[in-house]
Amino acid sequence: MEDDEFLEEDEVFTYTSQEQSEEYKEEIKAILDTFTPDQMARYEAYRRAGLSKPTIKKFLQSAVGAPIQASTVIVVAGAAKVFIGEITESALTIARSQDHTGPLQPSHIREAFRMYKSVREKSHSHRRLFS
Repeated sequence: MEDDEFLEEDEVFTYTSQEQSEEYKEEIKAILDTFTPDQMARYEAYRRAGLSKPTIKKFLQSAVGAPIQASTVIVVAGAAKVFIGEITESALTIARSQDHTGPLQPSHIREAFRMYKSVREKSHSHRRLFS
């Protein structure tokens, strides 16, 4: 009897997870429906983009000096992609504030990164482990 109860609870959990997944998909679709064509093009490019896993693995191994697991490479690649996306969005905001049209310039990206470092240094009053 306990086994039956466990299976029923497991089935409910699976159903709840599927239900949450469907709700999440609907929320994403609602957000994507509000995108302008320019935003949608950038989002699609972001979704397709990826960093070279072998290159990241080689970089991590040289920095750490030890073998790196595949799961670590995936996590670092994901974090790097998010970071690049944030810097790019900040650079776009800077370009717009300067009334610049057209592609981003290196100066926009440098300024976005400078602002990122400035905010980070202000929020980290303690000594950083790596400089």
